[in-house]
Amino acid sequence: MNLRRYSQVLFVSAAVLASGQNASAQETLRPLSAIDWFNQNLTENTKTPPTPEPELHVETTSIDVSILAPATPDSVGLISNAVSGFAPVIWSESNSSDLDTILMDMTIPRVPALSILLTRLMLTEAEGPQGPAGSFLHSRVSTLTRLGDVEPALALLERADPEENVALFQQWADLKILHGEDRELCDLLAEKPNLTPGYDYQVYCLSRSGDWPTAATTLLAAEVLGELRPELVLLLTRYLDPEIFEGMPVDFEPEDQLSPLEFRLMEGVGASWPTDALPLAFAHSDLRGLVGWRAQITAAERLARTGAVSENRLLGIYTANEPSASGGVWDRVADIQALEDTLSTSDAVAIGSALTSAWSSFDDVGLRFVLANLYGDRLGQIDWNSPELATLAHEVALLSRTYQGAANSHWPTNHRQAFLDAVAIGSVKATTYEGVIPDAIRNGFSNPPSLKYTNLLSRNADGEALLMAISSVAAGRDSFPSDISDAIAVFRVLGLSETARQFSLQLMLSQS
Repeated sequence: MNLRRYSQVLFVSAAVLASGQNASAQETLRPLSAIDWFNQNLTENTKTPPTPEPELHVETTSIDVSILAPATPDSVGLISNAVSGFAPVIWSESNSSDLDTILMDMTIPRVPALSILLTRLMLTEAEGPQGPAGSFLHSRVSTLTRLGDVEPALALLERADPEENVALFQQWADLKILHGEDRELCDLLAEKPNLTPGYDYQVYCLSRSGDWPTAATTLLAAEVLGELRPELVLLLTRYLDPEIFEGMPVDFEPEDQLSPLEFRLMEGVGASWPTDALPLAFAHSDLRGLVGWRAQITAAERLARTGAVSENRLLGIYTANEPSASGGVWDRVADIQALEDTLSTSDAVAIGSALTSAWSSFDDVGLRFVLANLYGDRLGQIDWNSPELATLAHEVALLSRTYQGAANSHWPTNHRQAFLDAVAIGSVKATTYEGVIPDAIRNGFSNPPSLKYTNLLSRNADGEALLMAISSVAAGRDSFPSDISDAIAVFRVLGLSETARQFSLQLMLSQS
């Protein structure tokens, strides 16, 4: 039977299922030979008899041994304690279920300093919390994925040997597909089919290897056994042989959230799902150069907000072409290109005009800090004739990574400027600038954290306290003032004064 015949059988079966005659169709079309083949194939690949090892005869000597604490997947990391600055026992006094709950309920932070801190926490090597092995690593990888940090999440999993844990292997398989590294996944599943997360992965990998007949037979067996949803069977059938569906619309709705495999299948049948409606990690697919410029810009902007894409890469995408329209994303492209062009001149008026426009348009998408990191230093070296432009250029510099140098070399002329410079230096007690956010920041720098944090800190549950603080102010300026004060106080108590200052400056300057 050729591939065309396999596909026709699959198509007929899927169509009957869709029409509500699932049970009778399965009874009529039940391919016992396919099921027998499938079970035999799986058994043969998963029950390889062990090869006896030859006896070894060695001389032994008496040695002293000590028992080491067993390593768990939860302790792996990509950043050492010496680099991250966190204690190696930052999680050990917490329960993994409590940490998992905090991470699951946390929204993606709107403030860049928080995203950077959260990523650093998730990647730090440290003793794992109390609880089931692998649970906390699973939550860490999920958090990194939500932040768009696909490559670090993959690297973290690979340090933990995900083959030993079903949930971790599922994450690894999905991230491999999402990152475009499905060949490595499929080679592993061919070698170890018992690791297969599901029949859909097996069908996909068989087709990727060019074994279309086996892929079709496996899909038919999975359909008859009821292992796959009818909608997914139909999508896989279409992926295996798109010709028999020519001219027919693709009608697929995911059961819950679109999976990376379903995303690739949709892409394979020519019905790519727009990534701007999907979780952040999917946005990386639009940076492969296979979509239009506008989609690339939108994806890069989304990823840049959490630091998953650098500002230099975003700048490269912004300046790749000339905008052919106006409004929305095209205004930002035109603004940053104008700023790039005018900075190569000595025309302070033109630079100021371009900066003012860019500062406004980048506020719309929460990317002012991108402008600051790209241009803050250069803007601080310009001799401004306008006090207003000089003030704007200084605030841009305060939002950049070199904020301390900008504050130290500046002479404030009003209470607001004095407050911002004091925040950058880390000493705001004597400032008089008032407002809801300034008052919350001042309280955070002047007072200890509230009881719910001091209780955690007193029992050395530092990591849990940090996660609670980040989660409580993830909404940025929309957070409760008391939570802003607490978060700053927690950062300071744990030696994260730079995070406290950057977080405070970004609250003040990242939005109008």
